[in-house]
Amino acid sequence: MEFATAEMFSGIGGFRFGLEKSGWKTVWANDNDKYACQIYRKNFGDKELVEADIRTVDPETIPDHTLLTAGFPCPSFSLAGKRKGFQDIRGTLFHEIVRVAQIKRPKLLLLENVKGLLSNDNGKTFATVLESLGNIGYWCEWQTLNNLVLAVPPILHNAKIRRLTPVECERLQGFPDSWTRGVSDTQRYKLLGNAVTTNVVEFLGRRLRECLE
Repeated sequence: MEFATAEMFSGIGGFRFGLEKSGWKTVWANDNDKYACQIYRKNFGDKELVEADIRTVDPETIPDHTLLTAGFPCPSFSLAGKRKGFQDIRGTLFHEIVRVAQIKRPKLLLLENVKGLLSNDNGKTFATVLESLGNIGYWCEWQTLNNLVLAVPPILHNAKIRRLTPVECERLQGFPDSWTRGVSDTQRYKLLGNAVTTNVVEFLGRRLRECLE
């Protein structure tokens, strides 16, 4: 079996980095953030990445794949945001996942968002997510996962808490040092804050392979 994966809202490649470490092969990726795409190309090249608004992408042009991943935009659901949910255009991008999955029919979907998705609009938003996926034939499991940080050296300085450096943020997310080098520190913090934690993705990738095998 070919363990092929396609990634929507690919960002700086957190899903790809974690999944390729667990034996998956990325055949297609998409994002429209120019800074994220710049970092993605720096680390993976240009072959698989389609830089475009996902709403303009014809699913028939996406290569066949076993696993579709998507860390769909989370500010609409985050406890730190305004929590407009599907009333926010970023929230409605979830339906693009349904559109692609309905046509490409991957065996598995691996979707990531923030904890606030579960409670947004008194749970109605998440109920819509489950219903939408169920309507196209997908049975869903979900869990809130936390990245375990065992030690973070250089945070206290002269008895004051200092800001993490971009490299330290890369390490917390499981990326190699300087993964996001090439854009401003402001963009590095934003891109890393939006990224998935790659060691968690690697773990999930191994479990999904075991299920398929």
